[in-house]
Amino acid sequence: MTGAIVTGAGGFLGYALARHLERRAVPLRGLDLRGSSSGHAIRCVDLSNLESTCGAIAVSVEELGGRPTMFHLAGLAHAGLCRADPSAAFTANVTATANVLEACRRVGVSRIVFPSTALVYALPGPLPITEQAPLGPRSIYAATKVCAEAILGGYAADYSFSIDIARLGNVYGPGGPADSVASTLLRQVIGDGHVHLRTLAPVRDFIHRDDVVDGLIRLAEAGGEPGLRIFNLSSGVGTSIGELAELANQAIGHATPAIETEPGTGREDRITLDVGLLKRRTGWTPAIPLRDGVMQTLQAIREERR
Repeated sequence: MTGAIVTGAGGFLGYALARHLERRAVPLRGLDLRGSSSGHAIRCVDLSNLESTCGAIAVSVEELGGRPTMFHLAGLAHAGLCRADPSAAFTANVTATANVLEACRRVGVSRIVFPSTALVYALPGPLPITEQAPLGPRSIYAATKVCAEAILGGYAADYSFSIDIARLGNVYGPGGPADSVASTLLRQVIGDGHVHLRTLAPVRDFIHRDDVVDGLIRLAEAGGEPGLRIFNLSSGVGTSIGELAELANQAIGHATPAIETEPGTGREDRITLDVGLLKRRTGWTPAIPLRDGVMQTLQAIREERR
């Protein structure tokens, strides 16, 4: 990889990706909707405006030289906010994606890596879920990701872009969104040890942020032939919300069982991903066991509360 542009470089996943690329000495430029308060050098840009997007990407390409890889991570990943304001969700996740792709076309960048979500798949369905499984988004957030994937496919077909889409499981780790199911649960455990959630039955495929970042970089480095390729990127292991609560309690020495407010719901809500295609393409395997990642995240929550 001769260089990289990361949109969403001030966010949970984007900032971690930028740090990993810097450690690998990859020349890098970061773009974000809001800039960054972390001290990391990130250019603020309005990705909902095509000309602003074109200008920012053109400057980044000129600064980097050559043909960098575009990691497009900017967007609205909060499912609740997407539900509350679908117009803003489609602007951030669909219009902005179209603008980034068009800006890339104009300046000659054709290598794109894009994180999507396992929530695009229809549920319930056979497990583990392969990349050939039917789509069936059940939220505005997931619908925006399906739309973005379709736009990416169009640019790959019409303009010979080289695009890798990574459909992610439930990403967790230090600095993760406070309202994600993992963060909500872990913050309750750190509080008084009493976990109250709507249901403990759903099964999710949890993957640590750093393993996701490593997978995205491995995809970028695996080859840039024209076309659209889709990969599942997660641990490949299903864990129920109840099991995650038990693991978190064990990590801090609590024995208080989790309480569900709507017992019996969510039993058909199961996601475990088949990650064989990604492993064959890149040799990637997740390196952080769930227990270790949970302990690391719990420690980060403790430190943030001091």
